[in-house]
This record gives sequence, structure tokens and C-alpha cells, in this order.
Amino acid sequence: MSILRTAPRFFVLEDDMHGSYDTQFSKQDPVGRGDAPLCPQCGEPIGMLTWLPPYRVELELHGKDFGNFVRGSGYDFLISARFAEAFRAEGLAGLLDFHPVEVTRVRTAWTPSMASSSSRAPGRAKTSSAPEASRAASSSPSASPTSSTATDSQA
Repeated sequence: MSILRTAPRFFVLEDDMHGSYDTQFSKQDPVGRGDAPLCPQCGEPIGMLTWLPPYRVELELHGKDFGNFVRGSGYDFLISARFAEAFRAEGLAGLLDFHPVEVTRVRTAWTPSMASSSSRAPGRAKTSSAPEASRAASSSPSASPTSSTATDSQA
């Protein structure tokens, strides 16, 4: 007999790749690396090296606005301050902590002409400084890129 009366409900995350809120990030130097997590049974590595502070990133906006969930390389991702606040306010569990991120630069690949197009042709990305992007994003319904937080990839 199971100790659970009903099975817990879980969902697969599907990001907004190529959608209105498609946002990606890349780590900026210096990138600190820690040890990979180890198997408690055998002691062998079971994941990639961990990302250590200071967390510095460059954002690349492919949609019309910043998303609340931002993809990086490997298992790393960022969440917006709005996402972190909602997670805490609802008393949700499964993430260890939220750590501030310094956004060093924002590149914008989206243009208004893409709004009517169903596919995005590769093009040259527009670049802006982090303070300039922060001002532009402050009116965003999602979240400011400079208030994004990093998460450990353990959920």
C-alpha cells in the first residue's frame, strides 16, 4: 500500500523558444567553476561542474519581451525576480535558493517586423548596454533583466 493517497501532479517545462518571450543567456568571464555533484553511493561524478559566483551574464532577447524563465547552456537557467517572488509567496518547494545575477549586456535579435512573421530569419543582433536595457525592460510585464536571479539546477 502506498503512503500517498493520490499521486502528486508534475509537469514538464516547455520554454518559449522562438516565441514572444524567448530569452537566452551566456555566462561572462570570469566564470567560476566548482566540483561536479558526486553519487553518494559510488563517489563518481553525476553531473556537470557547478557554476560559482559571481554570476555574470549577457542576455539575448529573441522575442518581443523578456521571459520569466531564461535558458542558458547545460543545466543552468535564470528566472526573473517576478518568478522568484511568486515561488516564495506561494511557499513552493524544490529549489534551494535564488542568487543575484549581474547582467553585463543585452543583445536584441527581435524586430517589430518579426511580429507578423511566423519564423525568424537569422540576423544581426542589436546590442545595448545593461543600464539602457534595464530602463527599457522596467516597463515590461515580465521582469527586468537586471533583477534576474540564478538558480541551482536542482529542483
